[in-house]
Amino acid sequence: MHVYADPAGYPTIGVGHLIKPGEVFDTITEEEALQILAQDLAVAENAVGKMVQVPLTQNQFEALVSFVFNVGSGNFQKSTLLKLLNQGRYDAVPGELAKWRKAGGRILPGLVARRRREGELWGEGQESSPASPTEGMVEQTRAGKWKGIVGLAFTPESFREYVKGLAWDDWVPEFIVLHHTEDPSLAMRPNGFTLQHILDLQAYYRDDCGWSAGPHLFVDDKQIWVFTPLTTPGVHANSWNSRTLGVEMLGDYRREPFGEGRGSMVKANAVAAVAILCEALGLDPETIMLHRENGETEHYCPGDHVYKQEFIRLVKEYGA
Repeated sequence: MHVYADPAGYPTIGVGHLIKPGEVFDTITEEEALQILAQDLAVAENAVGKMVQVPLTQNQFEALVSFVFNVGSGNFQKSTLLKLLNQGRYDAVPGELAKWRKAGGRILPGLVARRRREGELWGEGQESSPASPTEGMVEQTRAGKWKGIVGLAFTPESFREYVKGLAWDDWVPEFIVLHHTEDPSLAMRPNGFTLQHILDLQAYYRDDCGWSAGPHLFVDDKQIWVFTPLTTPGVHANSWNSRTLGVEMLGDYRREPFGEGRGSMVKANAVAAVAILCEALGLDPETIMLHRENGETEHYCPGDHVYKQEFIRLVKEYGA
């Protein structure tokens, strides 16, 4: 895929990614385009989640994510649309959407059609919109608005640099919880996770489970995938969710070895990720917990091949 000009003449690549100052692209693969798309969608989803102060149905949320993906979170934040919506003016949204039909000073048929589709999607959700903010919060409390995913993969070295750029201003985790995926096992993912696997996990947690988020990291033998944004609570460990970061390690460590072969490579990446997070957050490695230690879970996770004290020792050695 090559750089192209969008209808307003701005350099763009992949699936509508507006090239920002400092970004340099020539050609990218389809896999890279999907990765950039996942990152851009996560930005849009997070913007809607943070800026909208009233309950939304899933259709309404998706309509706004499409809008923000197109116009940018800065324009959304300054928009009359957001102001009216936060006043409870759900009925004003389709008309406000329709106003955003120009690019480069010209009305573009493609934008007119896009705004119409977003308005129709919003209208489908309007039928089940909350009668009042108080009533609507019942649904939001149960399932929560989906927080979006980061969808980026890192080596330990690049993960350290990524973490350095984060700020835990609104939420600071108290400890880290280790999980294993069990299904899929290492045997089921011979090449580790791909971006499509990560997107499938998003659909599973968001659509099948109805959760607001998932674990924070998925670690395989090749890379460290950031799933739920690290600066917000995830959903992975019952009563510990509000206090912890969740790290899912690819494999079934009741049956597959954790100390040799691909399992040892998963362990090395997980140790690196946890050590980097402990250093960044000032967490004591001794506070690391296994999911199975949570009294509210019925899952024996991770399996017996994961030895907690050995893992803690390795985290300490990595950080030394």
